[in-house]
Parts: sequence; structure tokens; C-alpha cells
Amino acid sequence: MVQLNLRPPPMLLDDGIEDRALLDLRRAAAGTRRDAAVPTGPRDPSPGADDLPPELAFLVAQGVAPALVRRAARIAAELGTPGEDALFGLGFPDERYGRLLARHLGAPYLRRPLALAREGLDVAAAAAVGWARLAPHRGRVGNVCAPRGDKLRLLLDRHRFEDVGSYDFAITTRRRFEALLRRHDAAGLGERAASGLAGWDAALSARGGATPAQLGAALGLVAALALGVAVAPGPTALAASAALFCVFAAAVAQRLVVVAASAARTAPPPLAPLPDRDLPVYTLVVPLFRETRVLPRLVRALDAIDYPALCRKRNKRHPMRYLRNRL
Repeated sequence: MVQLNLRPPPMLLDDGIEDRALLDLRRAAAGTRRDAAVPTGPRDPSPGADDLPPELAFLVAQGVAPALVRRAARIAAELGTPGEDALFGLGFPDERYGRLLARHLGAPYLRRPLALAREGLDVAAAAAVGWARLAPHRGRVGNVCAPRGDKLRLLLDRHRFEDVGSYDFAITTRRRFEALLRRHDAAGLGERAASGLAGWDAALSARGGATPAQLGAALGLVAALALGVAVAPGPTALAASAALFCVFAAAVAQRLVVVAASAARTAPPPLAPLPDRDLPVYTLVVPLFRETRVLPRLVRALDAIDYPALCRKRNKRHPMRYLRNRL
């Protein structure tokens, strides 16, 4: 399977949820709990990394190739995406990024799944901000954190410029964090995905069926037709034919008006192309199964798409050497 992710989707948060999440992140970052078993990483990025965004600058001090980091920073600036998303799009493992981030912060890294707190956990808010409380366990941390975007920059800036001591949270990857949330509230997430639209705006959802006004109008029309057929079938048939003719004539007139308007319309001046950062987000998923004969044409067609591709993924279970070399 080939998946092309054309710019990562933006994070949309409710203002109240975002404010609460930022407050929780600041409180956790300002904690003073000491953990002698966790080594403290370097505080400052290496020289020459001042022009890099915070989410990428610390990687240079952690031994990541500066050329790769600068390339990710350039792509992030061009597409208007977080630096870590651009880095992942270049093939950098998110697992390694999480480990390096934990080492830089001097925070533990969550290697195995732990249960989340049963009470007081808003799954939607936790998924949006990348922060959740853990259930009581034998470890020394009470929270798990997978920050991204502005939340990650805030955390890194506080770590760089303030003496926050040690942290009462463990760093993990987004995939592992999302898996924790799914395991914690699978039923709630499924219900939200299936019925969330009706709760958000009932007018956009057909879950409730026809409205009382619509049902009343339909029943009134049926009753009027039945009464007309019973009392005066001839005039009723004539009236129904006239009504249907009016509908047909209106459709024909609309088509004629559209044709006339298109013939008289002048071509608008060509529009300037949008910059990459303003383009909408699309994801192309191309399933492949025993189709090696069309693979060269498929790869050429994907390469011919004039769109900034941020990420290309391949199915690791069935690697295809030709596709790997092409992409």
C-alpha cells in the first residue's frame, strides 16, 4: 500500500479546551519533583542551531545530522507545518524522536503501555493537546505527554529558558498515545465518531429523520390528493399534470439560462497559484495487491502530481524494491 500525505492536517481545538490544556502543560513543566534515576539532557542546542525552530533545534545537540534537520526546517517553513511533522515526512522515526526529546528534557520515556486515569479524563481534550493523567502505578510519573505543534514549542522554550527541575510526566510517541486513548475509551470514541455530527449540529445530520413540519406537509399533500381523487378525479388529474409540467418547465428553463450565461461569459484572468502553505490537505491511499505490472505507471502518475508531498509511506510487511527506490 502506498500512502501520500499532502501536508499534515491542522489541529483544531476548542478555545476552552486549549486554554485548559496549556495550563496543565505549564503546571507540569513547572513541577519540582526530583527523579535521580533520570539523567538530565543538555539544556541548549548546539551552536549554529539558533535559526532552527525549537522542535528541531535540540536534535542537533542529540547527534542528528544537521543537514537533515535543516531540510526539515526548510520544508516546514515552506508548507507552514510543525517542524516535527516535516521531519517525520522525511522518514525520521517518531520513536527515535520521542526518545531524543525525553533525553533532552531529562524526562522518562514511556516504553510500555500503561493505564490512564479512570476519573476526570476528557478523551477529546487529551487527544487534542497530547496530555493525559496515568492511573496509579509503580513508576514515579503521574502523566504521559505526546506534545505537538505549539504545545511542543512551549515545553521546549520553558525547558531552555527556565529552571523547571524534573518533570512529572513521561514522553511517548503520538501513535502510542493515541493507542492508550483508544484502549481507555474505545466505546466513547466509537460513539463520538458515529454520532458526533448530530450532537454538534443536528441540522446537518439525518439521524433524527424528517422534521414534524416536513411530515405534516407530506401528510397534507397525500390527504389532499386522496380527497381530490375521491371527489373530483378529472380536475385532480389535470391539476397534478399542470404541477408536474411546471416542475419540468422550470428545469428546462434553468438549463437554457445556464447555457446562455456560459456562452456570454468572458474568461476570467488567470489566478496566481497559491503558496504551498495555503493549499488544502489531501491524503492519497493507493492499495496494491499483485499488481507489479502496473507499478511503474502508477509511480510515474504519483510523481507527476504537482502538489507538495510531505510524507510517503509504504507497507513494511510487503516491501517492493522498485517502489522503495522510486519513492
